[in-house]
Amino acid sequence: MGKADIINKEREIGQQILLVKIIKSINRRNLSTGISFIDKDDIMEWASLSKGDVDKLINCCAALDDYRLSFDAAIQLELAHIFKWEENLVLYTFALFSRLGWLVATQFNLSELSNYCKNSANDVYIIYCERRPDNPVSTELTTPEAMERGILFFLKYFVEQIDYVNSNGFHWDVIKTMFGHEITEERVNQIRAFLELKKE
Repeated sequence: MGKADIINKEREIGQQILLVKIIKSINRRNLSTGISFIDKDDIMEWASLSKGDVDKLINCCAALDDYRLSFDAAIQLELAHIFKWEENLVLYTFALFSRLGWLVATQFNLSELSNYCKNSANDVYIIYCERRPDNPVSTELTTPEAMERGILFFLKYFVEQIDYVNSNGFHWDVIKTMFGHEITEERVNQIRAFLELKKE
């Protein structure tokens, strides 16, 4: 790759990071309307991108938005029948993932996850009950084992979404900006190895 190619690539990465920040900023202000609030025509005109490139950028931003990531993981967990169905399953796991999902993904010592769940499952349940007194869940969902299974599912879903965005050719700096939290490729590989270990 020549010097001109490197400069053009860096320029492209910088433009993508700026667009991601714009998309995330608008989306935060209009959370209830979802990612579709973004005016694609404005982005296409301003950034000289095709509709396909803009759609790809917006879809990948949505895939790694921490609110959307937590909600979609909760939906997928219900569909995967990880737990026996109950009315407030999605609400409870969404609350769990929103509170702890990205923290576990980015900061926790993964080898201590089981111990953390043993020490924290009851506190997580108490906080949920305080915030959602009208949406009770069964005690089966509130055990340390259930908490760990839920978080493991979130981590698996998180890695799948990272892989999806990565497969679309975005530079890691762009992926980090989409996610909104500091994370390295090495950390994602650590999570991947941890999940494989848990299968055994």
